[in-house]
Amino acid sequence: MPFGFVHLISAWLAGKGYEIIKKTILSNYTWLFLLFGSILPDIDHLVDWTLNIQIHRSFTHSLFFAVIAGLGIYLLFKLLKHQECTKYAFAISCGILTHVLLDMLSYPGIQLLWPSQLHFSITHIGYLAPQPSLFDLDLQPLLKLAIFDMGIGAAWLFYLALRKRIKF
Repeated sequence: MPFGFVHLISAWLAGKGYEIIKKTILSNYTWLFLLFGSILPDIDHLVDWTLNIQIHRSFTHSLFFAVIAGLGIYLLFKLLKHQECTKYAFAISCGILTHVLLDMLSYPGIQLLWPSQLHFSITHIGYLAPQPSLFDLDLQPLLKLAIFDMGIGAAWLFYLALRKRIKF
């Protein structure tokens, strides 16, 4: 199961690959949306944590979420009359898709076609019996700290990008 850093690195590699293939340079804000998209699907941990329900690797790990997030960013920046709204929408969707692909490498996989209960992973495609939440284990305090750490990391990434103090 990949964690936040691996998701960020995979999105960074995808962005660098795009730059090399297209012989272009992505803007700081495009990088921001790409990297933020790579950790955004794990926001469902916050729902698990606060409401004590198990939804991890469902809605936010689906193709539907990648499309909805991209469409939301596109509409937001279109309303703000920003010229790069298509690039930002594509970047956040690509970031989400890198996350989704990495999570498919481990069991039990993800609900790629949410709301279908069918789980997809590299080793199988099938339905799963309900599993206990990770938050029911003794790791709960450490997991809460890890989620808090990811939140601080995402906030710091936004701050650096907005201040244009980060170069990719």
